[in-house]
Amino acid sequence: MSKRSITIRQAVQTLFVALWGFLFVQIGRQAETWIQPDLFLITDPLVTLLAMSAARVWVPAVISTFVLIGLTLILGRFFCGWVCPLGTLLDVVGFIWPNHRITSRQTDRTLRRVKYYILVALCISAVVGSQLVYFFDPLVLSFRAIGVGLFPSAADQISFLSLFLLLAIIGLNGISKRFWCRYLCGLGAFYAVLARFSVFRRRKAECDGCGEQDGKSCREKCPQGAGDLKQGSPDECIRCLNCEVHCHTDALAFKPAKPVPTRRENLVQLDRRSFVASLGLGGAAGQTCTHASRELG
Repeated sequence: MSKRSITIRQAVQTLFVALWGFLFVQIGRQAETWIQPDLFLITDPLVTLLAMSAARVWVPAVISTFVLIGLTLILGRFFCGWVCPLGTLLDVVGFIWPNHRITSRQTDRTLRRVKYYILVALCISAVVGSQLVYFFDPLVLSFRAIGVGLFPSAADQISFLSLFLLLAIIGLNGISKRFWCRYLCGLGAFYAVLARFSVFRRRKAECDGCGEQDGKSCREKCPQGAGDLKQGSPDECIRCLNCEVHCHTDALAFKPAKPVPTRRENLVQLDRRSFVASLGLGGAAGQTCTHASRELG
């Protein structure tokens, strides 16, 4: 595959960032547009589903999330690599600011579990009536953080906290490419779960193992470090196509395949105690925030 694929992806990323910025400004100005101003938020399945759970109401916008859910079940975790504005920002930061790479596979696998524990905690907090998802969803987090600079009169304490978190996320990019996306993003974890059942998957043909020898090709070019995981792990791949384009033997390709069970060792496994702890922390944090909101209200 030619490098034109990378150019197309980057163009699509730029287009979505421009669209996100345009709609963001329109929301701040309270201007009317032919496109739904909160398009990115209402199509965010994590925000919409958890908002319904927390408020105990039916949100008609949840229907629009089925589009992205359906596309993820077909294409895999493409949203993170092609659409997400925060993911694009981190790609730009990674290009400008040289970063390191977590070389220990055990450390990498352990850290990858964190975003799933965060997702569990977010779901439990929503059940008890709190919306902690606003701090771990890239769309909401970016919206609130950038709003502090563009619309300071409308900023509140949560917006300033979001700005601090966004700066911290950018700082973490110096530790590893897309550190946020790999280890902390709640929405990324949601899409990763769906991607395990995707139709299009990365396939290997005549691989000569060059990445195992000199750290180049698929392993070096992957912003998610998914090349470090064994073949058949679709949840961490964001379909950026870097590995396919840079493979000198054309051994990698993304093709539709019959649904087959993914081998257990190829998936990120959750520790039982940590899972239970995330349930407890999510419930406790949700109850605390709900109580605090009632006291302030």
